[in-house]
Amino acid sequence: MDTEDQIIIDKKFKKLKRSDIEITELIEKNNYQIKKLYFFIFKIILINIGIVYYLYINKKEQNDKDMDKQIKDDFFQNEIKKKFFNFEKQFNLLKSKINYYFDVKIKNEENIYNNTNMKSEELSEISYEKFDEKIFQEVKRQQKEFCNNQKKYIKFQFENQIKLTKASLLNKNFNMYVYKNQDVVSNHIRFGESWESTETRKLIDALNYYSSLKHIPNNNIYIIDIGANVGWYTLFLAKCGYQILSFEASVVNNYILRKNFCLNLNSNITIINKGLFTEEKKCDYYLNKGNIGNGMIQCNKNGTVSNVFTKSGEAYLTKLSNYIEFLSTKNVALIKIDTEGSEGKAIESGIELISKYHVPFIFLEFNPQFLKMHETDAMQFLTIFEMNGYKFLKKHFFDKNYYTKKELVERYKVGGANLYIVYSGIMKNEK
Repeated sequence: MDTEDQIIIDKKFKKLKRSDIEITELIEKNNYQIKKLYFFIFKIILINIGIVYYLYINKKEQNDKDMDKQIKDDFFQNEIKKKFFNFEKQFNLLKSKINYYFDVKIKNEENIYNNTNMKSEELSEISYEKFDEKIFQEVKRQQKEFCNNQKKYIKFQFENQIKLTKASLLNKNFNMYVYKNQDVVSNHIRFGESWESTETRKLIDALNYYSSLKHIPNNNIYIIDIGANVGWYTLFLAKCGYQILSFEASVVNNYILRKNFCLNLNSNITIINKGLFTEEKKCDYYLNKGNIGNGMIQCNKNGTVSNVFTKSGEAYLTKLSNYIEFLSTKNVALIKIDTEGSEGKAIESGIELISKYHVPFIFLEFNPQFLKMHETDAMQFLTIFEMNGYKFLKKHFFDKNYYTKKELVERYKVGGANLYIVYSGIMKNEK
């Protein structure tokens, strides 16, 4: 091969080598562009993920803010309602006071609570030996009279002790007046919206059983509430549709009961402003210093009263036997009784309800010490029920575990407890 041919070959080889380098550079350049494209796509994906995440977080925060705002708005509205409600209550009370002042022509407002000559009117006393339908309707009429003319019967010394609150249990909601303080029942209702909620449910179970067994609607079933206090059981059971006959010895409690009746205007409630005893009489009334709605009567002038009680006035008492003829025509399913030791006297005053008519369910406070203050022997008191076919249950009316009389007296030597007493015949489906 001559020199000229070699030169031509070398030129071609260099040209080919240069083309190979250019191709390699082109490939590398394309690879770089592809990587750049991949990075760009990845970056877009990340940005989209970031946007989606931001929108999600922003929406969540907005929802949380909306929820917080809603809660605050609801709270604010409730606070406004409460303040408006309190304002309305205060305004109505003030209006009643002003009307009262003008009615009795009082010039000096500072004497309103101290001047004993300035008394509000009282409802006329209904005297009767036997409570019949006519008397029943007269009591109803007087309750409405009190509601329609509250400024005429207002007692400011009582108004100063009470406040309005909300009560609720088992989807039954209502308003009621209670004591502002120093009262156990009222405090429970004010802060928990109910009193003895577990016990109340057990009473409802018993009443439902009776209604189903006898095929009697609620509005034809009667309950006797002895020692109604401010009216928790009276108001709640009436709200459930039952007919309630309430006895209360305390003058203040009776005033609150009447106001609660006016507040709810439940025609199922009949209030007897007397306590129950073995004879018609007037006795001393003592209230518990730290539990002012909880009081006891003392008819024995030489009797002893616990030092936690202080005398606050007098109470009018009547006999349950006066009501037997009226009640004998009704379906009485339950007696609820809590009278701080006079339970024995109350039951004795209407023993026919136990011995003859066998009211099926009895719910009472059992306290041997308080019974003794009223000259009632706890063992003899329980014997009355036992002799007439009643059992003492431990937890509720349908419990299969019973107390004996001795067990009860021994168990509650100190203190007391709510006792469930059931007529054994009702569990045998006797008609």
